[in-house]
Amino acid sequence: MNPEVRGRRLIFVGGSPRSGTTLVQNILDTHPEVFGGPEFDRTRDIIELRRKLHHSIERGRIDTYCSKEKVDAALAGMIEGFLLPAADRAGKRYLSEKTPWNVLVFSELLDLFGAARFLHVIRDPRAIFASMATVAEKAHRKGVTPPPYTEALDQAIERIRECAAAGEAARRMAPGRVLTIQYETLVTHPEAETRRLCDFLSLPWHPELLHPGQKKHAGEKTLDGVWYDRKDFYRDPDTSRIDRWREKLASEQVARINAAFAADPLFRGFGYDFTADARSAGDRITVPAEERDSHAQHGAEGAADRPKISVVLITCNSGKYVRESIESLLAQTLPFHEILICDDHSEDDTWEIISEYAGKYPGLIRAFHHERNLGIAKNLNFGFQRATGDLVTLVAGDDRFHPRKSELEWEALRARPEARVVYSNVRVIDEHSRPVSLWYDGKGPRPPSGDVFLPVCTKRFFPGNRGVFRNWMVYRSAFEEAGPFDESFDLFNDWDMAVRLAARFPIVYSGEVLVDYRRHGEGVHNWPARRRATDMAAAIHKNMPLITARRPDEVEEIARHLQDFLE
Repeated sequence: MNPEVRGRRLIFVGGSPRSGTTLVQNILDTHPEVFGGPEFDRTRDIIELRRKLHHSIERGRIDTYCSKEKVDAALAGMIEGFLLPAADRAGKRYLSEKTPWNVLVFSELLDLFGAARFLHVIRDPRAIFASMATVAEKAHRKGVTPPPYTEALDQAIERIRECAAAGEAARRMAPGRVLTIQYETLVTHPEAETRRLCDFLSLPWHPELLHPGQKKHAGEKTLDGVWYDRKDFYRDPDTSRIDRWREKLASEQVARINAAFAADPLFRGFGYDFTADARSAGDRITVPAEERDSHAQHGAEGAADRPKISVVLITCNSGKYVRESIESLLAQTLPFHEILICDDHSEDDTWEIISEYAGKYPGLIRAFHHERNLGIAKNLNFGFQRATGDLVTLVAGDDRFHPRKSELEWEALRARPEARVVYSNVRVIDEHSRPVSLWYDGKGPRPPSGDVFLPVCTKRFFPGNRGVFRNWMVYRSAFEEAGPFDESFDLFNDWDMAVRLAARFPIVYSGEVLVDYRRHGEGVHNWPARRRATDMAAAIHKNMPLITARRPDEVEEIARHLQDFLE
């Protein structure tokens, strides 16, 4: 079947857990032409299989047996084969598959099903976490272990951000096929919103859509008394839960959520108020849907004061991880002006993967492949010399950015106009993308801002970590003034650059965990100790004029710490 017509009977619903996806699914299931069944759960697993098969094809290991096109046709057929018979048995034309985590693979489902439609549900993050906390309480009462994100606020914030960023990225990719539905608008103006939903799906509107709680739904078979009981499941749209978080959450929790989402362009575009005296979300839903959609899309895509940010991605035999790295750049809530990918003569499938993405995003991704290995510093300079943005940031092919990295670092720079460089906290992950540790876990002194020359030289940015800030974002003019990466050594060129930047400019800390730094057996951190010591000694010697220009007490402290490090 032509990929452009695959999925014409499918509707995929997704969003953060507790965002209102169940209400949307029950509304769809109330429509005479739609069957909205229980959660299928395994769409993400099928997409993960697709990724693995595509990866093996790109490496030339299984192309004897299949092509990407054949894989996609088979997997699309499998999904339709699982789902559509349920719609047929119910005598319905369309099948709506609602699993909240669907949103994380919307972009790939868009590729797989050229005619499917997608619904991304968003809700006030405070209300989401309040609902998650209720789930955790019910689970404990039943002797069940709840998912960590229902109790740990940091994890909940990360999940909400991840889902929102993925849904918005999919909408940008195919705005005519992805509709964002705001929970508060749906329950405040159910007729207007369900009419808008039907228009999007090219379906006639029916009054029954206003009363999904009055119809039996197949999804009730998964009721477990934890996520839903019958009373909560069979509800019509109502506004009683919009502000329930005010009674449920502690003031400290509200403050942390407000700080996390105050600058988010998607939520800001939909009118959420994250100030201390925030009005009700229901009170703010007063504009027509068409105007609100336009406002949200412009809030997420194009404020006039938004800078042009370039990102330089360097790779060398990064095939295991480079997809994750590129996807993290594409998922930014403040989109990059350009993505420059500089491949340093990879001998695995890295370049094939890069070429695939460059073909998909020709106006965004600029890809370069070196015919010989240049080394880290030369490869970085190659990318920075070609950057055209007002600001530039950098990432290695085995690391990842948080979806709000560019946005929150830009906000930090705007709050400190004198600063020319911004950096963030770092989460260490392993080869399987599992979190290992944070560089700053809230214990000890907060990472510094302002004149950070002394912390740079003494490598005391993060308690217990002898590193300096990494994956920073810098004004391109400031980088040009500091000079290029030193190509005479590969290790510690990050420290050398940090010294030169800190000697010239104020630097600001964003206060957020925005970088995933991967530790694995093939990373440069595993290079021989002798080479690391040699490069560090060379970097120190080179920067002695900058070091000795400081106050005598600082020079003495720097000398003591550097000597300890070399020993």
